[in-house]
Amino acid sequence: MNILAIDLGSLETKAVIASTDGKKIRILGVGRQATRGISKGEIINMESAVNSIVKAVDEASKTCNTTSYQKVVVNISSSYTTSELQKASFNIQRDAFGNGVSVNDISAAIRAARDRAGVGEDYKVIHVLPVSFKIDSQENIEDPIGMSANGIDVKVHIIKSKITSYQNIKQILERAGIHTFELVSSAYANSIFNCGENEKQTGAIVIDMGGHTCDISIQNHNSLLYHLNLKVGSHHITNDLAKAVSISLDSAEKIKLSFGDMKSRCEVIDAPKSDDSDSMQSMKIETVSHIMYARVKETLMFLLRLLNEKPSPENSFYSQYSGSGVIFTGGMTKMCDFLEYARSVFHNKAVKFGTNSCDCFEGFDEYVADRANSCVLGLCMYGAGYYTNYEINSNGTFKTKSEIDKTIITSEKNTPVNLAQNSSTQEPVFAKEQGIQQVAPSVQETPKPTPTNHIQNNHSGLKSDNGTKIATQEKNTKTDENLNIKDIMLDSEVSNNSSKSALHRFWDKIVDMILKYF
Repeated sequence: MNILAIDLGSLETKAVIASTDGKKIRILGVGRQATRGISKGEIINMESAVNSIVKAVDEASKTCNTTSYQKVVVNISSSYTTSELQKASFNIQRDAFGNGVSVNDISAAIRAARDRAGVGEDYKVIHVLPVSFKIDSQENIEDPIGMSANGIDVKVHIIKSKITSYQNIKQILERAGIHTFELVSSAYANSIFNCGENEKQTGAIVIDMGGHTCDISIQNHNSLLYHLNLKVGSHHITNDLAKAVSISLDSAEKIKLSFGDMKSRCEVIDAPKSDDSDSMQSMKIETVSHIMYARVKETLMFLLRLLNEKPSPENSFYSQYSGSGVIFTGGMTKMCDFLEYARSVFHNKAVKFGTNSCDCFEGFDEYVADRANSCVLGLCMYGAGYYTNYEINSNGTFKTKSEIDKTIITSEKNTPVNLAQNSSTQEPVFAKEQGIQQVAPSVQETPKPTPTNHIQNNHSGLKSDNGTKIATQEKNTKTDENLNIKDIMLDSEVSNNSSKSALHRFWDKIVDMILKYF
């Protein structure tokens, strides 16, 4: 399967075409164009934004000489999104054969949590990500599939966007020729790319320092818990430098990108003045360094303050979820000596650069190693199946990576029938990427057992209470289809008595009278 990933960045629009077998991802072609029409993660000119997308995708297609891709994944900036945590409980209807929690149960519980959040018509749900499960009284369940339980509790992270923002992104994609796609939060994509098993288990904070914004991902226990956004980026460094020494923005950008080399080989830099004259401006390397890193340090301090204050100073993200440290990625982190400055600000936590923790990419090694490409590579991984298990995506599709139970009971002897062996007559129990409409297995009806040989529990009565399914058992009545144990025992006794002869019954009465007399 081929995937097209598109990163709508504030400075650059990037496109990657990759092929995947579900595990390894092979990059086939890449393209990038200067972004026009998007500022601070938000669309400000639709026509310019469309042109940037078309040119980036066209470049990627020419690189690999293909325009064939089966899936398109596009990021949505954290500037556009908000999120919340929501919980829901779901009572499980257990059948007579003792089957445990099914994918259908998990899907229903997660949908109940989404519905309970009450996302109105003004918003579009981008992700519903399960954070944790609870089975009866057992908490912190990673995957409840197959477990025996009366009920399941789920906590989810709902990421949503204003419907107008979603529609604007949809319009520019459709005008660029892309009509079917999945939207993925930029913070989520960065988390997927940079967090391995250790970071997921112990908690990590991923900070993508881009051109106009910094996206912050809070990762813990296999899911994205929270995301934040700071509208400061590397473009502010360029502006500071241009204004402070009176040079053009283009010259300031070039100095910023090549400052590491300049610092090691010269003490003075010459650049064209900001006015349209041909005169040059001389600057000491020390002055340039002071201007640039004053903004870097200020940005890092803003980030630390945000992490220490959210959601509250007493219970902050920084104190709770930085077990594996703070991971920095994005173009701004490529500045000379960045890690040294980051460690001086985040002094009591491990600080490191982001890398592909899953090591799943093949080809274009330099492109994969470039931290500025973290988001678009995370989009590729999402398209290849590296998403959170049991999530609901931007199209309302329930996505699961669990093995589905392929057995159902169809005979009186409780003999499992494998659906895979009867594919010509049976429908699949559950699709790996399932929409809202559930598909039930088609099972040939079996003869009803007689009351003397089988005990049946009737669970056909179902109620719906705020999206929560409650199984209710009908009262036992003395019918051929529904008898309780006491009824069956009494019927057996009556049957035995009626089979005796009149002489035997008369003798039994005499024996009873003798026993009472003595």
